[in-house]
Amino acid sequence: MKFHPFLWLCLCSILIQNCQNDKEPILSQSPIPTLSYDYSNEKLWQKIDTFFANRFRAKRFNGTVLFAQNGKIVYQKAFGFSNFKTKDSLEVNDAFQLASVSKTITAIAILKLIERQQLRLSDTVQYFFPNFPYSGVTVRHLLSHRSGLPNYMYFVDKIGADKNSSVSNADIIQIMARDTPKVYYSPDVRYHYCNTNFAILASIVEKVSGQTYEDFLQKEIFTPLNMESAFVYNRTTTPQLPKEVIGYNAIYRVKENIYLNGVVGDKGVYASVLDLYKLDQALYDSTFIAPQILETAFTPHNPDLTRRNRDNYGLGWRIQQAPEFGKVVYHSGWWKGFKTYFIRMIDQKQTIIVLTNVTKGGYLDRKAMQGLF
Repeated sequence: MKFHPFLWLCLCSILIQNCQNDKEPILSQSPIPTLSYDYSNEKLWQKIDTFFANRFRAKRFNGTVLFAQNGKIVYQKAFGFSNFKTKDSLEVNDAFQLASVSKTITAIAILKLIERQQLRLSDTVQYFFPNFPYSGVTVRHLLSHRSGLPNYMYFVDKIGADKNSSVSNADIIQIMARDTPKVYYSPDVRYHYCNTNFAILASIVEKVSGQTYEDFLQKEIFTPLNMESAFVYNRTTTPQLPKEVIGYNAIYRVKENIYLNGVVGDKGVYASVLDLYKLDQALYDSTFIAPQILETAFTPHNPDLTRRNRDNYGLGWRIQQAPEFGKVVYHSGWWKGFKTYFIRMIDQKQTIIVLTNVTKGGYLDRKAMQGLF
């Protein structure tokens, strides 16, 4: 029997429609930030280049630099070596240990879970870890450094931990539950910067998401934003240090891979200046994270710092309010040969990212760098 062409077309149409109806709905995704450049301001380029080139020639700087304005990179450059033994030259896509700049990324992970209503700022640590011995410490206290908790880097040393092994985030919570190291302050009494806060936050990310901290960052931040060089280094799972960029002390000796590198969240994220620039741009996009949630993160949470006329701290970010720069959210870090700077002058849409792998020369003057624009 012949099949009428009209009936054949109708059948095809029905089949196509059914296939379309069976498809899962397409979820909205964060747009991948593009790398746009504008080197037209030669005076600005030269001013920035002179600042860092002079330090490099004086052997006071070795690293990578990126300046951006209004969504465009206006300067990027690498100075020196990633490995002084092999004389491998640094490149702008090389990943550095971000040290405490990792805290900004841990904060973003927590804020994403809050946005999805999987946790609240008012949730206590004991809600996630019932054996945690300190009551009243909330997620907000951890993010804003108002927990008063003791610093794990000190109390782990005091108990005589095996330095040939690694201490992990889970170990930190277990040691606190067992030994109850003395707190500095009661919760919410005052600001006290403490790495323990962000180690616990990384554990909360794992508890809530059901993923490792590393996997969560990869899936929710690094991959969506095409942060191609970014990863988390955890000595507990990977004994050898990453070889992309090596950290050195002031006399160019390789910094040791100590047992505390098994703790992540307060440190441990590796990324390039280009990776951080993509993250910077994504924070201007409401599809990556809701503006009202970011506004909470960028709001001062420490009145005692305001009274002392010091830069404040929000939720994972330091906050500077200065007439000449407008509102600035930033973080810096220093850990085992690496010094890092992530500065976002959000009122003027200007960004400075500087990553170094030699401690010689001390910290760079942040306000001097901001004044280069």
